[in-house]
Amino acid sequence: MMKSLKEQGKYHQLQVVFESLIRDGHKPSVECYTVLLSGMIAQKRIESAQDILERMETEGVRPDAISFNIIINGFCHEGNMIGAQRVFQQMKDKGCTPTTSTYNTLIKGYGLIGKPEEAMQLLFQMASGTEAKANLRTYNMLINAWCKKNCLEEGWDVIGMMRSHGISPDAVSFNTLAKAYADQGNVSKAESVIQQMQNAYLRPNEYTYGIVISGLCAQGRIERALALAERMNSQGVPLNIVIFNTLIKGYANLLQPSGIDKVLQLLETYGLKPDVQSFSIIMNAWSSSGLVDEAKAILQRMQQAQVKPDGTTYAILAKGYVRSQKPAEAEALIQEMASQGLLPNVVMFTTVISGWCSAARMDDALRVYKSMLNYNVTPNLKTFQTLIWGFSEAKQPHRAEEIFRQMKEQGILPDHKTKELIIEAWRGVGCSEETTGNLTR
Repeated sequence: MMKSLKEQGKYHQLQVVFESLIRDGHKPSVECYTVLLSGMIAQKRIESAQDILERMETEGVRPDAISFNIIINGFCHEGNMIGAQRVFQQMKDKGCTPTTSTYNTLIKGYGLIGKPEEAMQLLFQMASGTEAKANLRTYNMLINAWCKKNCLEEGWDVIGMMRSHGISPDAVSFNTLAKAYADQGNVSKAESVIQQMQNAYLRPNEYTYGIVISGLCAQGRIERALALAERMNSQGVPLNIVIFNTLIKGYANLLQPSGIDKVLQLLETYGLKPDVQSFSIIMNAWSSSGLVDEAKAILQRMQQAQVKPDGTTYAILAKGYVRSQKPAEAEALIQEMASQGLLPNVVMFTTVISGWCSAARMDDALRVYKSMLNYNVTPNLKTFQTLIWGFSEAKQPHRAEEIFRQMKEQGILPDHKTKELIIEAWRGVGCSEETTGNLTR
């Protein structure tokens, strides 16, 4: 029952059940404590989890490696490696032998905070011990740690180390290195990883090819990316919608409709259909370039293909209308969304509000703001900053102050930018530097 409650995320009920066991005179097993600890870590209640660990010993239940590992993992996810090492030492002091999972958790933690050197020290500790032995996961996390720090030579060194210990690298090992090269813009090196995988008798998968294809598209080398996709298919690795969407994005970024159509035709050749992401990518490219009529045409084409637009699709089009100084058309999309059974979100409303603010139509901006509240959509910091900026541009600092107060009343704390917007609003009407300094205190 406790395990089921944890899986459902019902952590409060989980603790109530645990306490009722003790209250009724039962002695919870180490497994029960483990489930409780997992729930507390999921809630980021690390201190409470440590209290439970001490309580286990008081109740005569000896914590096992899993119990300690759960808390170590909690500290690692928070980037608190001092806390993780403290529990690790406590584990050893209590006579509980660290497992491979213990070391792997710590290695992953050091990787997350960009300290692969410390992670390597743990590998050496494992090598000198007799209980915990490094496995494939250990080495893959070390490769990832070095790649995150852009130390790819060290990543390859780990490949060599694992081979010397009789562990063969897998697709994850090579994919990690390929992605690191692609992220650096060294796509040729990323592509060479495919050959190295084949030399190791490993079959590159769709993720491997996807990394290289994405890197090529980012460099505008779409024809080369398309050729690699065809090679991928010829080698028995099935093309998927993610690959096609990457190619579509490549052509869309170059504003090449003919290239997009070529990919869409190829997609259908392979028995696939464009999805909402496919159309949204094209719309975003046209909207960002001020080609809002073309973006609208894509929405219509999308509907004809019986692909239902989502909130992101409409937000992209609204952004295009706002950039084209057509806030009324952007606002009309809110009603269109509602007719499609979609609830406009805070991004959509804020985009439309910004359009009216840019047009110096503050009454319309406020009307949309009130409509937003009627839809039970909660404004965020960006919403209020947009309204404050709009009133500042309209030389109405008192109205900007009023929005500022409403924001604080709704529990949204102003940041430095918000305060600067208020100060600029008053400066815009000739308020002195000394006076503006006192406005937002």
